[in-house]
Amino acid sequence: MTPKAPTTGPGPERDAAGGLVLDMRSISKTFPGVKALSEVNLRVRRGEVHALCGENGAGKSTLMKVLSGVHPHGSYEGEIRYEGEECRFRDIRASERSGIVIIHQELALVPQLSIAENIFLGHEPARRGVIAWPATLRRAAELLRRVGLDEHPQTRVADIGVSKQQLVEIAKALAKDVGLLILDEPTAALNDEDSAQLLRLIGELKNQGITSIIISHKLGEIAQVADSVTVLRDGRTVETLDLKDPGTTEERIIRSMVGRSLDSRFPDRTPCAAPPAPAPALEIRDWTVGHPVDHQRKVVDGVSLRVERGEIVGIAGLMGAGRTELAMSVFGRSYGRYLSGTVLRDGAEARTRTVPEAVDAGIAYVTEDRKHYGLDLQDSVSRNISLASLSRLARRGVVDAHQERVVAEEFRRTMNIRARTVFEQVGRLSGGNQQKVVLSKWILAGPEVLILDEPTRGVDVGAKYEIYTVIDRLAAEGKAVLMISSELPELLGMCDRVYTMAAGRITGESSRAEADQELLMRYMTHDPAVPAPRHPTPHEGLTDEPDLSPTPPAAADPGSRGAAPAVARLLVENVRRNTRQYGMLFALGLIVLLFQVWTGGDLLLPRNVSNLVLQNSYILILAIGMMIVIISGHIDLSVGSLTALVGAVAAVLMVEHRLAWPVAVVVTLLIGAAAGAVQGFFIAYVGIPSFIVTLAGMLLFRGLTEIFLQGQTLGPFPEGLQKVANGFLPEVGPVTNYHNLTLLLGLGVIALVVGQEIRNRARQTEFDLAPLPKNLFVLKLVALVAAITVATLLLASYKGAPVVLIVLAVLLVCFGYVMRNVVVGRHVYAIGGNLPAAKLSGVKDRKVTFAVFLNMGMLAALAGLVFAARFNAASPKAGINFELEAIAAAFIGGASMSGGVGTVLGAVIGGLVLGVLNNGMNLVGIGTDWQQVIKGLALLAAVGFDVWNKRRAGS
Repeated sequence: MTPKAPTTGPGPERDAAGGLVLDMRSISKTFPGVKALSEVNLRVRRGEVHALCGENGAGKSTLMKVLSGVHPHGSYEGEIRYEGEECRFRDIRASERSGIVIIHQELALVPQLSIAENIFLGHEPARRGVIAWPATLRRAAELLRRVGLDEHPQTRVADIGVSKQQLVEIAKALAKDVGLLILDEPTAALNDEDSAQLLRLIGELKNQGITSIIISHKLGEIAQVADSVTVLRDGRTVETLDLKDPGTTEERIIRSMVGRSLDSRFPDRTPCAAPPAPAPALEIRDWTVGHPVDHQRKVVDGVSLRVERGEIVGIAGLMGAGRTELAMSVFGRSYGRYLSGTVLRDGAEARTRTVPEAVDAGIAYVTEDRKHYGLDLQDSVSRNISLASLSRLARRGVVDAHQERVVAEEFRRTMNIRARTVFEQVGRLSGGNQQKVVLSKWILAGPEVLILDEPTRGVDVGAKYEIYTVIDRLAAEGKAVLMISSELPELLGMCDRVYTMAAGRITGESSRAEADQELLMRYMTHDPAVPAPRHPTPHEGLTDEPDLSPTPPAAADPGSRGAAPAVARLLVENVRRNTRQYGMLFALGLIVLLFQVWTGGDLLLPRNVSNLVLQNSYILILAIGMMIVIISGHIDLSVGSLTALVGAVAAVLMVEHRLAWPVAVVVTLLIGAAAGAVQGFFIAYVGIPSFIVTLAGMLLFRGLTEIFLQGQTLGPFPEGLQKVANGFLPEVGPVTNYHNLTLLLGLGVIALVVGQEIRNRARQTEFDLAPLPKNLFVLKLVALVAAITVATLLLASYKGAPVVLIVLAVLLVCFGYVMRNVVVGRHVYAIGGNLPAAKLSGVKDRKVTFAVFLNMGMLAALAGLVFAARFNAASPKAGINFELEAIAAAFIGGASMSGGVGTVLGAVIGGLVLGVLNNGMNLVGIGTDWQQVIKGLALLAAVGFDVWNKRRAGS
C-alpha cells in the first residue's frame, strides 16, 4: 500500500483505493441527557485491520454497537452501508446474518456451558429444533484448531482461562461465517504473551480475507497489527490515519485522542522531601498464603518486601505469578489461607486479619476489578466516594449528607471526575472516571499505604496521565504506594523500585536507574527455586543446568499389576468431578437405608413403595417445572396457589357442569398455561422481577380459588380421572406372582438405559473425551440395571406400576431431552447462566422466559389435577406450601440460586429425597412439627454441600 498523507475523515482518496467494505455516514446516537455520537463517519477497506481509538467515553463502543445491531435501526441517525448495501439491523442476529460479528470487552460466554455450546449459542446446528450433537462437536473441534486452542469441545468455559475464552469468542465468530470482525479491547485482560498470540491470530484472519475493527487503548498493539486508525473524541470523528505513513506516530494519535500534546506519558517523579523514616511505612516479612481450595498449593510463598514513605514501588509478574493474591491476602486476608508472615507498619506489627483491621492500620487496596469489587455501580458518585469513610462523616451513627456532598464535590474537582453531578450513577461513567472514584474513596479514608492493583486497566491515555498525576501527588505527600501492573512501561515510568514475582515468590528487585523491560522480563520468567541475583550479570539466565528433579512415576498400564490402583484413581476422580450428582444419589440411598432399618423393613414394602409414588406425584411434577424456572434465573411462588385454583376450576367443570373429564382436563391445562403466560409476559416483556409477579400471582390465585369454591370442598371427581391419579396399569397375560406389564416395562427401561449409555460412550470415544475405562463402565451399567430391576420387582409384586408413574416418566424423559438436546432448552441454561452473554449471542431471552413460565403454569395445572383427583375433591386449602416443597426439591436436586445449573433428573431425585423423608417420618411417628424442622435441615445441608463443593472446585 502506498503511503499517503493523513486524512481528516472519509473522502475520495479512500474510495479511490478500492475495496471499501464498510461506510458509516453521519452516525448520531443520543441517550437520555447524553449525546454519545455526533455525525460520526467511519470507512473500512476490505481485508484490513482498522483500529478505533479515543478516550473512555469517546463513543467507540457505542459506534460498534450501532454497527452490530445492539442499538437497533431507528435508535440512531445516519446511514450504514456494508458490502455496498444499506443496512438497517434490528438486532445482533440481523448483523450476524450479514457477516458482521462483534466480540465485546465483557466476554459473551456462559460459564456453565461447554465450549461447543458457547460457540454455537444462538445458532445451534439443529434439525426441527433438536441439536445435532455429532455435527456440533465436529465443527467445534475444527474451529478450535483454526484458532489454535487445544481444548476438548465439551470442556466447560468456566474451566479455562481468560486468554482461552478470548479464543473461544473468536471461534464463535468464525462459526457465523464472519466477514467483518469487531474486537472491543480484546487484550485488556491478557498478559503480554497471550496478547501477542491473539494479535498473531488477528493477522492470520486478515490473511484469510477477514476484515477486522479493533478497539484498543494499547497504541503499541495498534501499531503492530492495524493498517489504519480512526480517532474519536467527544463522540465525533477527529481523523483517519494511515499507520504505514511515517508521520503517523503514537504522539500524533495521542494528540488526536486528547486534543492536546502530552509532553510526557508520565509525570516527572517528585520524591518526598521528608527525612528518611527509621522504619519503612510498609514491610512484609515471609508472607505465605495457601490456595483457598487446593491445600497442597502455595499461591504466595515466603514473600518479603518494603515500601518507604514517599516511595512508589512496583510489582511485576506474568499471569499466575501471585501479585493480586499477595495484595488481597495482605489487605485483611481477603484471599486464600494465611499460613505465615508478618505485616509491619512503621516498624510495628500491624493487625490485618480482616479488612476493617487493615483499614484501621492505614492500608487501602484499590482492586483490579473496579466493577465487581471496587464500586456499587447502581449508586451515586457521592455515596461510592464516602463508602469506606462513613464513620468519619457521621455523628452518632447518622451520616451528615451535607458534609458527604461537600467532600464528594471536592474530589470531583481535584480528581477531575467527569460527571454532571456527584449524584450521577457511577455505572454511567467511563472507565477512567470510575477508576478516579475508586481512588477518591480510598484517599478519603486517609491511608498511609495504598496498594494499587492495575490502577489504569481499561483506561485511555489521557485518563491514565491524570491517574499517574494523582499517584505521584500521593507519594509526594509522604504516602507509601505499592503498585501492581501488567504494563512494564507503566512500572518503569512511575516506580522508584520494582519487585518481580513468579510462582508466588519474589525473583528480583531493581532500582529505577537499573531497570528496563528486558531485565524485568528476565526476572519475571526466572525459576523462583533458584535465587535470582539482585544485580544481573551479562550472561545471567543463559546457562544450561541439568534437571535434578525426581522423575515422576509412569502411569500404570491397565494390563499390569498397577491396573487396580489406576482404576481406583480414575473412579475417585470421576466421583470428584461429579460430586453433586453422586452426592444426591448417596443421600437418597442413605435416607432409604436409615428408614428401612428404623421401620423394621416397612419402608420398602411393595405397597408402601407404590404409595410413595402416589403421595409425591404432584410435588415431583411441580419440581420438574420449578427446576426449569430456577435454571432460567427466576423463581415462582405462585405454583401452590395455581395448583389449588386449577383443582377448583376442574371441580366446577366436572362436578357442577358435568363436562366430560377429558375435555375438562384439556380446558384446565389451557387455563394453567394461560396463567403462566400472563405471569411470563409481565416478567419477560414488562420487566417486573419474577419474585414480585409470582408473589402477586400467589395472592390472586388463592383468592380466585376461594371465590370459585365459596369456602367449600367440592367433589367427587369422575372415576376415569381418579384412575389416572390413583390407578395402576392393567394386567396382561397369565396370572403370576408379578405384574406382567410392569415387568415388561422394566425390561424396556433397562434396554433403553443400557443402549443410551453405550451410545454415549461411543460418542465420547469418537471425540476423544476420555470415557470411563471399560471395567468401570461395566460396573456403572450393572449398578443401573440392578437399581431399575429392584424398583421394577417392588412395583410388580404389588399392583404394578401406578399410572401416574408413567406420566412422571414421560415428563422426565421429554423435559430431560428438551433441556439437553433442544435449542430452547440450551437457551434456558444460557439466560440463567449469563443473561448479557445470551443476549449478545442472539438468544431471544424474552421469548425463552415467557415459554418457561407458560410451561410452569401448565405443569402446575397438571399437578393440581392429579392432587384433586387423588383426594377426590377440590379444597380451598389445597396447594398450601407446595411451592416451597417444589423449590426445596429443586435445590436439593442441584439447582443454583444464581441460575444456569441443574437437571430435570436432579429435580426428581430431590423430590424423592423429600418424599422418602415424609413417608419415613410418618411411618416412625414423627410429628409434623419435627418433620418441618428435619426437612429444613435437609435443605440447608444440601445447599451447604453445594457451596462446599463449589469452593472445593474453585468456582
